[in-house]
Amino acid sequence: MKRLLRLSAFIVISVLTTLPIFGQKGKNKDSKIPAFGSVAKADLEMKECDFDKNAEAMVLFEKGQTDFIIGKGIDFERHVRIKILNDKGKDRADVHLRYYNWKNDEEIKDISAQVYNLDASGNVVVTKLDKKQVFERQINKRWAEKVFTFPDVKPGSIIEYKYKHINADVVNWFFQNSIPVKYSEFTFDYPNEIEIMFSPKCYLPYEQKTENTSTRTVRFFSMQNIPALRDEPYILNEDDYLQK
Repeated sequence: MKRLLRLSAFIVISVLTTLPIFGQKGKNKDSKIPAFGSVAKADLEMKECDFDKNAEAMVLFEKGQTDFIIGKGIDFERHVRIKILNDKGKDRADVHLRYYNWKNDEEIKDISAQVYNLDASGNVVVTKLDKKQVFERQINKRWAEKVFTFPDVKPGSIIEYKYKHINADVVNWFFQNSIPVKYSEFTFDYPNEIEIMFSPKCYLPYEQKTENTSTRTVRFFSMQNIPALRDEPYILNEDDYLQK
């Protein structure tokens, strides 16, 4: 009961972005997110971000989907695709997925990741991440992270990964990043028995939609063409300035 109260308190003050499950899950007509593994050749041929010419990498899309089930908690799914534009952007190939693992409260599972490149003939070459290359690192007594590095990443590559965060506690969603984001969407699906207030912290335009059924409510938020928030002097906490 204490955990549910804590979750509810978070949800009331939470700020979100995202994609929907209007109707059947995974079949939303409004979604702009392609299926995992479906990569356009034009994205691989892209040389720069059209709305942020100095970017070393860019998020092509980021999708978050959160389901709140009374008596169970929050399950969170994330799907990300990133374009590497130059050598400086290759550090995006190192991924750290942090979670709270004290008393096995939470779990990161079902990680899928792969890299896309063009060969000399212009063919798309896919390199999948070996599951054995996903490691778990204990940060302290309460926190751990799943860590992996994409293989064969170079300027022009696209990296893509998705995972599930089971029994997640606080899920913060940010539209903005330290590299530009072409499109970001987030869905929050929750039972009608609870009341949630959403308050996006955005000065850039965003879209939102709501769908209600007899038992559940689905809230959808999205934003596109978001410039990078780069490190600036005198910014003590960049999270305070990010679109979220």
